[in-house]
Amino acid sequence: LADFDKAIELQPDDAGNYQRRGRCHQEAKNYPSALADFGKAIELQPSDGNNYYRRGMCHREFKNVPAALADFDKAIELQPSDGDKYYWRGMCHREFKNFPAALADFDKAIGLQPDDAGNYLQRGRCHQEAKNYPSALADLDKAIELEPSKGYYYYWRGMCYKKFKNIPAALVDFDKAIELQPDDASNYWSRGRCYFEMREYQTALNDFNKAIELESDEPHNRAWRGRVHLELNDTASAQEDFNRVESLLKDNGWPAYHVA
Repeated sequence: LADFDKAIELQPDDAGNYQRRGRCHQEAKNYPSALADFGKAIELQPSDGNNYYRRGMCHREFKNVPAALADFDKAIELQPSDGDKYYWRGMCHREFKNFPAALADFDKAIGLQPDDAGNYLQRGRCHQEAKNYPSALADLDKAIELEPSKGYYYYWRGMCYKKFKNIPAALVDFDKAIELQPDDASNYWSRGRCYFEMREYQTALNDFNKAIELESDEPHNRAWRGRVHLELNDTASAQEDFNRVESLLKDNGWPAYHVA
């Protein structure tokens, strides 16, 4: 940063200096300073799509999705052959639940970068949220084919199988996700829910215990463990879990859990 400060002092009209310092701020998660630098770079060199792209990424970190979309639109207008820009605009559209626009962007990203597993993952998740599960599975299969070492790809495919009530296939994927990412509580929580549906309550309890060990303050981990305790006729432990859930949710206005 000190070197970029000096470069800007010596060459205050060089957009590249601001872009580089902005990227440095961005990597350090100092987004206000990054936004200021990318804004200056755009002022000096409005024809460079990367400046809009980088500023859009910062806006997205601030949850300012409309501003991010505007910047991604401009970045794509200036550099229409860059798949990453369609990918991130698609992510913004998906966050707004604008699935047709998101799918169009992920289609474009895949057309430009057909070997990028992340494009298939996000298009698959978009199909999943739109409840188009066959298309979601096809995309997640492709993502796993391209990058078989990513645990969360198996997690999302397992979630699709679960929606299809194909619990055996879901369990295979959650097992693989746990093998690859043993410290991710979501994998144990999701596998535990499968065992719960299969009425294998002790096995489900083991998974929810592990999920709580990894994420002790996540309400849904304790809520599901409470349900298992009820099935195992351990009312006292169930009420303890539900009380903890109520405590965790008290500021969110969500309904409390109670033992019937």
